[in-house]
Amino acid sequence: MVIQLLPAELSHISKTTQMIEVYHAFDHLDFDQKMTEKLLQELISTPHLGRLWMIQIDQEIVGYLLLTFGFSIEFKGRDAFIDELFVKETYRNQGVGRRAIELVLEEAKVLNVKAIHLEVERKNANALHLYQDCGFVDHERGLMTYWFKT
Repeated sequence: MVIQLLPAELSHISKTTQMIEVYHAFDHLDFDQKMTEKLLQELISTPHLGRLWMIQIDQEIVGYLLLTFGFSIEFKGRDAFIDELFVKETYRNQGVGRRAIELVLEEAKVLNVKAIHLEVERKNANALHLYQDCGFVDHERGLMTYWFKT
């Protein structure tokens, strides 16, 4: 089984949007199809914002990984955030997510990223184990968010 990360193209938006809808339902997150499509188009068209990769096995797209860029004094420059990692259910627990993370860590070095962050549901034991096993460390900090009213 050959697992690859393919840079997303505009033609991947529809398939990615479908997977995002499944992921957001699983994690009880809001989903707006039109907004998601618009945001994916912006991300793919504006490389300084981040990267979207399709996770592919042989010729089949089985998931996606979305990495966004930031900048931090604490983390010594360009940092990034794995905003979303999704693997279709039939491909889970087969090393696909682990390989996708390994590949994105290689890509991040080329992109001059100094640190990668991610957010994980504490109740998702499988994801916690995967991320810890890949070298991610819990800094015992809480992620807080301020939403601007629109």
